Amino acid sequence: MIRISPDVLYRWVINALALLVVSALFSGVTISGVFALLVAAAVLGLVNAFIRPVLFLLTLPINIVTLG
Repeated sequence: MIRISPDVLYRWVINALALLVVSALFSGVTISGVFALLVAAAVLGLVNAFIRPVLFLLTLPINIVTLG
């Protein structure tokens, strides 16, 4: 059985609520249902989890040279 920490679930729900707010504020963003909302929140969470460290490592030399 896969165990998911509560922190991951909280972030997932907050991300889904943020997407819901964005769809309410902007007419160009539409959500077709709750399942689509949860899938989009999961995809954004996975992208953030895997792309963010790579971008951090790629920009680290620039941050060091410019002192942040």
